[in-house]
Amino acid sequence: MIVMILITVHLYLSNKSSRTNSRGLHIEPEYIWLDDETIPSLVTTKLPHPEDVVVSTNMINFPLMSWVHYHMNALHPYLPEVRDLPSTFVVEAGVPNTSRRSWHYRDYPYWSGPTDEVFHHDFDPSYEGHRWLRLPDDSEIERTPLARLQYNTWGTGLANWEVTTPVLYSFLENLAEQRLDRYQTSKRWLTSPDRLSINFIAVWSSDVLDHLPMDSDDEIWLTVTLPRKLRCSVTVDMHALAVHFSFRYQAGLEQTDLLPRFSDYAVAKIC
Repeated sequence: MIVMILITVHLYLSNKSSRTNSRGLHIEPEYIWLDDETIPSLVTTKLPHPEDVVVSTNMINFPLMSWVHYHMNALHPYLPEVRDLPSTFVVEAGVPNTSRRSWHYRDYPYWSGPTDEVFHHDFDPSYEGHRWLRLPDDSEIERTPLARLQYNTWGTGLANWEVTTPVLYSFLENLAEQRLDRYQTSKRWLTSPDRLSINFIAVWSSDVLDHLPMDSDDEIWLTVTLPRKLRCSVTVDMHALAVHFSFRYQAGLEQTDLLPRFSDYAVAKIC
């Protein structure tokens, strides 16, 4: 496994004067985990499929794929630790977010709280470094913000940190249980004509360079405009797993204990 914290690599569009048809990888910041096979899988999926103008990783924490993962039973019920009703969020005093926390979900108690309360999205973080805990019954996932996920690039999985938070806790659980296969169905998932994140993609340089200039922002141009022009598709390599921590709309994630848990995984398993 490879853990990456805030690494930026820009390889495609690096030399506009070059006319060679080279492969390019575009990797944006804030990836915190990659599988050993992520990049090899991405490249070997792209090579035999010229009809796929863009091939993306199977990104943990991206609105479209979070909805897919939910319906593949890869996500689990987690809620923020509380001692009172969700509207008040009376909690234990927090610890600094830089503290190391065990990455393994079994090192924590189950969530306890009101049994008849449904947690909608649109609430604030309870304290700096607060933790989310697993509910004992998988059927209770309908009580959690995950039930509000949408197959929509600009939907709740992007705009609401509290919908995304259990997505990342679920990944750590699947990692602990060695069940990353829960994210992997067929090799390729077709996303066209929906806009897709270009945070971690493989492209041919000629597909980009031969059709410049871009007449819109790079993401919509690469995943909507260019595929429509070339009559090509955009796909996700379901076997190329990568964990993206947060978008700018998800600032509340930084007030959970997720980064300390991922840091603990790095120390325990990598460093």
